[in-house]
Amino acid sequence: MRVSKTAASACKRFVALGSVALAAFAPTAPWGAEIFTLIQPDGSLLITDQPPFPPAIAAFVVARPEHPIDAIARRHGVDPLLVRAVIRVESNFDPRAVSPKGAAGLMQLMPATATRYGVENRFDPAQNIDGGVRYLRDLMAMFDGNLSLALAAYNAGKGAVLKYGRRIPPYPETQQYVVWVRSFYDQFRRTDPALRK
Repeated sequence: MRVSKTAASACKRFVALGSVALAAFAPTAPWGAEIFTLIQPDGSLLITDQPPFPPAIAAFVVARPEHPIDAIARRHGVDPLLVRAVIRVESNFDPRAVSPKGAAGLMQLMPATATRYGVENRFDPAQNIDGGVRYLRDLMAMFDGNLSLALAAYNAGKGAVLKYGRRIPPYPETQQYVVWVRSFYDQFRRTDPALRK
């Protein structure tokens, strides 16, 4: 089938005009805008310019070095900034937070973990942090100081990490969790080095 030059050039003009119209109505991100990637529960990838976490609750972010988070972390030999990073991801510093799976409090302790570490009230910030920090410390020891594996175990359970040959389990939630905690930990170390142990 032959197409006349007139029809072909008209078609090209139409496509060009359509492209311009699409570009005009396409949403644009401001120059230098930060892009976030999020692995969703179904495994799909979401790309957005909105941060995956709401702003942290101010009272805990500006807490002074004598804050219980830091005192408890130091007592158990864990970097206070790591504990803050875990709390940031687990509960966003909300002591009343409850997950759909039943984890509760600042460090989102499951009932069995709370019982194992003598936490009677998971909503009591000091008890919750103490139990969570000791659990995190024990996971760090179990995985020979490998932070990523300890964090994966904190999220998915130590059994899952052992099941996959002492590697981060192939669960999107757990893989994203490790990235988030490490990212906040790095951020806190850059902005608040005075709190490092």
